[in-house]
Amino acid sequence: MTRRPNILMIVTDEERAVIPRPQGFSLPARERMAERGATFDRYYTASAMCSSARSVVYTGQHLPLTEIYDNDNMPYVRPLDPRLGTLGTMLREAGYYCTYQGKWHLSNAYVTPQNPGPTTNALEPYGFSEFNDWGDIDGGAWAGLTLDPVIAGQAVRWLRNRAPLVEADQPWFMAVNFVNPHDIMSFDYGGSSQVHLPFGLAHAVVAKAAANIPIYQRRWDLDLPASLHDDLSGAAPAVAQYARMLDTVFGLLGWPTWHGDTDQPPAAAAPARR
Repeated sequence: MTRRPNILMIVTDEERAVIPRPQGFSLPARERMAERGATFDRYYTASAMCSSARSVVYTGQHLPLTEIYDNDNMPYVRPLDPRLGTLGTMLREAGYYCTYQGKWHLSNAYVTPQNPGPTTNALEPYGFSEFNDWGDIDGGAWAGLTLDPVIAGQAVRWLRNRAPLVEADQPWFMAVNFVNPHDIMSFDYGGSSQVHLPFGLAHAVVAKAAANIPIYQRRWDLDLPASLHDDLSGAAPAVAQYARMLDTVFGLLGWPTWHGDTDQPPAAAAPARR
């Protein structure tokens, strides 16, 4: 009988499909992995929201079936229904041992006072026999900076220590889910002081300046997207309605000031949205 291959799937968060390549920018490790593995260059995300997109990636079903219309920490979003099946349940049924490392963002797998952990078995209903024992990741400020090395480290330890034991009996599937480049979402570019969040939200949504390390401090010569000041008048009504909801909850952000730069937006431009 032909031996079935082990599967390592690596996922990044909030990354553009087409990565800008300014002078001096390279991803040598990723290029080496792409040469030895497979990339999904023709996969189109079903949603810009993290949990929504993940629900489609891991179930193969579209949003009307997954019903994950927003991020899982929003009060109106229910956990992903395990009955839909995931890559974990499907590969488990095919004889694979499945483990999940890193960001999940699809059910209540967080460590909280009500759920102090450990959360190693939190994803069993979704077909994954192992998960972070320290819980899920919400993706706040500097989450990628602080937690991606942890995710990478535990994945490497699993490959070195657990994988040889597992593959003696069955093939394995490991999903490794990094946070970055998600950190840009909570980047304080200098305009955050103009935003006054509702009571109770200010502690949950915290922006931070770039960390004092070279990769965060470096400035790339990239143009802002042409749609930055789009007033959404040509979009579907639901898009504008959702944008107004975000403006109401998070507030409008002023024009950024980059380390003393004073370039201003066009006079008719709308304020930038978070």
